[in-house]
Amino acid sequence: MATFLIEISHPQYLSEEMAGQLRTPQVKLSRDMSWGLGIGILHSPEGDALWQWGQHIDFQSIIIIYPEHGFGAVVCTNNDLLNPDVAVAIAQRALGGRIEPLRQAIHLEYNYSQGE
Repeated sequence: MATFLIEISHPQYLSEEMAGQLRTPQVKLSRDMSWGLGIGILHSPEGDALWQWGQHIDFQSIIIIYPEHGFGAVVCTNNDLLNPDVAVAIAQRALGGRIEPLRQAIHLEYNYSQGE
């Protein structure tokens, strides 16, 4: 997963054009959040972060990278849905910064009409 984040940030195998399309906002949700082609884009004071998450009954994961700064995190947890913020809390602690809109989007609490 880290290799994927690095590749779309600084492509070696994808063309720069393809990687650029993946990380270009295609759908603006709000001033904080957009969707690229398959990847979320968090617009923050720290710069744009590319991210995606996964969860199921017994696991949670989040991948996030700040391409301009060259740092990110991949967090995979064995955790149930009763405590759904574990992966995001670990990523936020590792990265610092403000990633609260990610928590809202993951829990479907995001007001998607803000981008209209």
